[in-house]
Parts: sequence; C-alpha cells; structure tokens
Amino acid sequence: MSGSLIAKNLRIQREARWLVDDISLELRPGERVALIGPNGAGKSTLLRLLTGYLPAEHGELLLAGQPLSGWPAQALSRQRAVMLQHTRGLANWPVAAVVAMGRAPWGPLHEHSIVQQVLALTGCDTFANRLCGTLSGGEQQRVQLARCLAQLWNNGAPQGWLFLDEPTSALDLRHQQHLMRLLKTLTSGANLHVFTVLHDLNLAALWASRVLLMHQGKLVAEGKPEAVIQAPIINRWYGAEVLVGEHPKEGAPQVFLCS
Repeated sequence: MSGSLIAKNLRIQREARWLVDDISLELRPGERVALIGPNGAGKSTLLRLLTGYLPAEHGELLLAGQPLSGWPAQALSRQRAVMLQHTRGLANWPVAAVVAMGRAPWGPLHEHSIVQQVLALTGCDTFANRLCGTLSGGEQQRVQLARCLAQLWNNGAPQGWLFLDEPTSALDLRHQQHLMRLLKTLTSGANLHVFTVLHDLNLAALWASRVLLMHQGKLVAEGKPEAVIQAPIINRWYGAEVLVGEHPKEGAPQVFLCS
C-alpha cells in the first residue's frame, strides 16, 4: 500500500450548522487512528466524508495523490471498506453469504478460501450458516467486520483503508479484546490503515497509535493517546469531571469518572 489519505479543509453544513468545520488531516498506512468526541461532535459525519459516502461542500480529499471522487468505483472498493453502525436488509441472508459480498469488487477469484479465512479470523465460523436476522447485535457486528476484511483481502491479508463506526458498541469484553488485538495484528505489516470512531476512551487509549478529538465539528486535539487523553482536555471538551490514571500493565492513560 502506498500513499496517504489526505483531507484538506473539509466542511459540510446542515441547517446553518457546520457538522464538519474546516478539518484537515493525513491518514497514513499502518496507523490505527481512533476518533473520539462527545455526542453530536460530528464523528460519524467526518467518517462518511473521508470515505466518500458524503460529498464535502468545501475542501479536498486525496487518496494516493488522486482526488477520491476521481477513483473508479471498483478500484476504490478494492482499496477502502466501511463498516457503518447500522446495516439493513441482510436479515434473511446466511452469514457466509454476507461475508462473500465483500468479494464483489474482485470477482470469484479465491472467494471461498478467503471467506473461510476471514470467518475464522473474526470468530464467525461457528455461525457461518445461520441467517443474520437470528444473530445478536454483537454477532452481527462481527459479521460486518468480516465482510469488510474480505473486501480488502489481497495477497494473503487485508490491504488498504478500513473505516469502522463504533465497531465495539455491542461486543462483550472478550470480543472487544479479540477485535482490537486482531486489528493491531493486521496493521502491523503497514499495509492496512484502520480508522475507528470510538466512544470508549480507555479502549481508544489502549489500542490507537493516534487519537483525534472532535468537538462541534472541529478537530480540537490530535496526537498519541497520552497527549490527548488527559484530564484537562477531557474535562474541557466532554464537560465531564474525570481523573486520568495509567494502565497498570500497558502504561496507557485510563479515564475514571468522578462520583
């Protein structure tokens, strides 16, 4: 994977309110970026702008030096996969078939073997033949992650740009840990970038190589977890009284609400 995804002065407005207001950033191969911020900060809107799901009213978006809007749909689908919070219309599809949908940009080449690999990686192999409508919310999230990984799978591993909107919201602790460890392993070869909207600040601190903090449409803080997840910063932008300590094993910052 070569090049970066570069956003320059992105802006989008709804009813006289700037949902994303003049945001510029660069997403580099091999990174794990967590986007945090209070409710209504514009996180999901920014994710949709960065992926091309929404057109920006102002600004520029470049992938590997080319405008994102100029990428052919099939070529872009081989480079960028998106897992949104809600996916409808798949209740009557078997899990394995939904994961196989991710291979559509590639055609039938090695489809079965890749789908089987990804089902096993994400722990979806145990319910691969069940209908999606019979699954729990957490199981459905894992299926959507598997579909995205299948979409980016190339030469034995996922490559490109993976965007996830609250991928752990319905997962129990075990599966949260498995998901974040898996994504860390998959990015270690510098061929996959993962950009994740997260509400769990402690999970973001343990997992991300870089944290972005949004508030009212603006990017107000950016850097390594220890630079962004600090009590004064969280107090100011979340409006919550917190203490920030250190994880006893990992050394990452951890947030504690004051009673």
